Parts: sequence; structure tokens; C-alpha cells
Amino acid sequence: MNGPITKFEINRIRLGLIKREIFRQHDSYNEFRSEVFPDVRLNAFRQWFKKPYYISDGRLCAMEQALGITTGQLQARLEEAFGLSSQALQAVKGIQLQPAQSQIS
Repeated sequence: MNGPITKFEINRIRLGLIKREIFRQHDSYNEFRSEVFPDVRLNAFRQWFKKPYYISDGRLCAMEQALGITTGQLQARLEEAFGLSSQALQAVKGIQLQPAQSQIS
């Protein structure tokens, strides 16, 4: 990839994986949203996909976990896109690829 690596680009890639899995496993965004984020309105949920800088790593992790996207799949995709190890991206950009312990329970 050419140019700077931004949080926006990282989130865009993560949301691309999520979107593909949503439509593979569910009939609509709304069906998935109502299962994982029942308190979030559909319009707000759709904005996360239109504007990737609005979504937190915690929400991304929750969606990835609900869809069965493994950390290994995510790391492989990020490494392919940026040519850097996921550990380097995590250290430099401060991204979180796995849910924090408080989010698991």
C-alpha cells in the first residue's frame, strides 16, 4: 500500500471483512444489528460502515467475534494490505484486535 497507514484505513479493512460475513451469514444488516447491538439504531449502525473512523475497536471486536472472524484471519488481511506485521500495526496505531477481558463477559 502506498501512503500513510491510518486508523481509517485499518477500520475500513476490518469493516470490509465484517460486511462480507454479515451478508454471508445473515439476510440483512438489521438482522445482525438486532442480535449484536439491539440498543443501536439501524441508521447509527449503518454510519459505522460509511464512516469507519466513528467505530471503536471494542465494537469492531464484538462484531468480529459474533461473526466468527478469527484474529488470525484479521491479522493476515492487515499484513497483506499494509505489508507490516499486525504486532507492528498494533504498537504504532494502538489498534485492538482482540476483545478486552471486560468485553468478553
